[in-house]
Amino acid sequence: MEDALSALFLSREREAGRKRRDGFVEVASQPVVEILSPTERPDAVRRKLGEHFAVGVRLAWVIDPATRTAHVHSAGAEPRSLAVGDSLAGEDMLPGFVLPLDEVFE
Repeated sequence: MEDALSALFLSREREAGRKRRDGFVEVASQPVVEILSPTERPDAVRRKLGEHFAVGVRLAWVIDPATRTAHVHSAGAEPRSLAVGDSLAGEDMLPGFVLPLDEVFE
């Protein structure tokens, strides 16, 4: 997903146990945020999400600026689609965090 933009959040608790190898953090962020580019391929997105969940990610948000939607992927659950008017929630990874999609797409 060379055209995608990714964001990483590490809590202090998770950061304390991190290790570096070749400049990469060896810990799963919570949540993962993927922002799609116009040339993003669905199979590449699925592959990347599979990699994230294989290393312990429990929550991923895939933001699609072209359709002004977000797709919430939680470990062991069916993905949920959100649109403007809905909000992303941090669930148990970021308790109390709520981000209205209206603000994401302003």
